[in-house]
Amino acid sequence: MTRARHDRRGIALIAVILVLVSLAVIATPFALSMRNQDRAAALLSYNNRAVEGVRSTARLAAEQLAQSDPSFDPTPHWDGPDELALRVDLNAFSTNVNDPTGSIWSARADDAQGKVHVNQCSPFLLGNLLGCGFVSSPIEADEANELRLSSGDALPEQGIVWVEGELIAYKGKSGSTLTGLSRGFDTTVLQSRTPVAHGMGAPVVPYRVILATVYPWKSTQDTYTGFANVLAMKDIARLGEDVFTTAELESLENDLTTHAVLPGGGRFAVGARAMFAFGPNDETPEIYVNGGRNLGPGTVVLIRDTRDPKKQEWNLVVAAEESGNDQVRITLQEPVRNDYAADEAIVFGLVRAPVNVNSCSREVLIALLSGLRFAGSETRIDPLKAESVADRILKARPIQAEQGLDTLLNEMETSGALSPEDRQVILLNALNASDTSLAFSTAPFVYRSYGVF
Repeated sequence: MTRARHDRRGIALIAVILVLVSLAVIATPFALSMRNQDRAAALLSYNNRAVEGVRSTARLAAEQLAQSDPSFDPTPHWDGPDELALRVDLNAFSTNVNDPTGSIWSARADDAQGKVHVNQCSPFLLGNLLGCGFVSSPIEADEANELRLSSGDALPEQGIVWVEGELIAYKGKSGSTLTGLSRGFDTTVLQSRTPVAHGMGAPVVPYRVILATVYPWKSTQDTYTGFANVLAMKDIARLGEDVFTTAELESLENDLTTHAVLPGGGRFAVGARAMFAFGPNDETPEIYVNGGRNLGPGTVVLIRDTRDPKKQEWNLVVAAEESGNDQVRITLQEPVRNDYAADEAIVFGLVRAPVNVNSCSREVLIALLSGLRFAGSETRIDPLKAESVADRILKARPIQAEQGLDTLLNEMETSGALSPEDRQVILLNALNASDTSLAFSTAPFVYRSYGVF
């Protein structure tokens, strides 16, 4: 009897243990699941708070930046650094900076107008950012020994350069001198201008810069398709000749953009009517236009037949000469493809996007100023002068529109830091960088943001 009772007790104990083990087996995954769900809920909560925090910060930043709009701004013609500086009040977000699990919000705005618009800029400006050189010793049309430059550090050991429309291939480089020249070098993409003499100060532009200039229409047919973003400039490799490296473009990403505003609204300046007939069989690709003061060297042009709008083509102005009575002779990079009758072709210049000198970097300021030169003059804004003016602008910011720039340059002229010609060429470029009286120009200046950040 006693033994049977003990046996039943043992079985009961085993049953209890089995039940407890079963409960443990069932409860453990449940407990883990509850813990994971609790963590997931906390993570979702943190994520939602982060998303709302970012949205709130962006809304706060947008509200602050909106105050620089001319309709609200007490200084509508220029923006100071304080107008583009964002201030995030941590108290507005109930933020405890001592909470190790909390968040601290900040915001920064980059003014797109303070960068160079790669789809609406002069090859001279892009060349300045990438290493444009200048002829330091004149070279005649029939010389093929060497080309001396004031600076050629940024050029590869061998390659192709663009000098006033002429493509020059070189086999070697010794310091700042290019050797083993092939003058008037046609490539598969671009036809060179016939070799001409190049005077002192003529710009020497890396070939890939010219490829970036012509790519928007050379990569398509009779349309102009710009780069989607700065890194898309690598697409010039599709032309099969020269390339930009990713590292190179990433280093310039803070100074380049595809989002700057054209204040006038249109991509083209007012068209100039061709006075005489011209076509592909002309000995020199030249067009005489009436009212073409906005068609200076480095300007991309659209040529359109007024009788047949489908007959159009793109080209690049390499030289311009005023001949009186508002008439201008422009020389093109390549011969035109179509025949155009007198008074029945219109030439439109691609507008250059202006750069906000109150928000751009020092590097962009120097690029805007370097090399500026009047047609027929050998005097240009050299790198040292460009740096000096750039530093004065940085110190004097905000520049209060054209009057402020004029005052600053007058002070530099009075002190002897600039010549009268230096001041005039800077002012003209700032006002109209496409003017035909400029042999080397960059981009016009503006002094405020246009609401794109």
